Amino acid sequence: MLPESWQTVEQLLLLCASTGQSELVALDAVLQVIQQSLPATCITLLLIEPSTYRYATVSTNLNDWIQQTIAISYDRDMTFIEHIQGQSYDAAIVFTAPGQSPYALAYYCYLAGIPLRLGQSQEFGGGVLSHAVQPPIAATTLTGYYLHLLKSIGFSLAESAMIAIG
Repeated sequence: MLPESWQTVEQLLLLCASTGQSELVALDAVLQVIQQSLPATCITLLLIEPSTYRYATVSTNLNDWIQQTIAISYDRDMTFIEHIQGQSYDAAIVFTAPGQSPYALAYYCYLAGIPLRLGQSQEFGGGVLSHAVQPPIAATTLTGYYLHLLKSIGFSLAESAMIAIG
């Protein structure tokens, strides 16, 4: 069961460092789990790509997302922080590939005043993540890696999602 602070989330920001199609496939399973657990929550997906940020407001699944490209470069961090601060997010979940640190993206969320910040890492990052999760010990798919993060905080996973974790 989700902690009480997560049960009342109205505006959720999902951040994902995207390098290709595999992240989108993994995020589709993640969105199903989140939407089942938080059906009234407005979810925004932010894909961080090598040269740009892409926002998407997700209605039901990734096939129905409303995409907007934000012309913000990495060297304009304060503009990016102010942009996400203006959206009044209650929580953020940072999805990274195994071995990739969530702390840079989580720090943006921290500076933007997002109180709940979830991510997984082997490293210690102080209070940058309000909920830090250790990655799974056994090797898993990217979908399993992402679902491990959700399960660790208390999201309910359907049987099909549990199979993806392994």
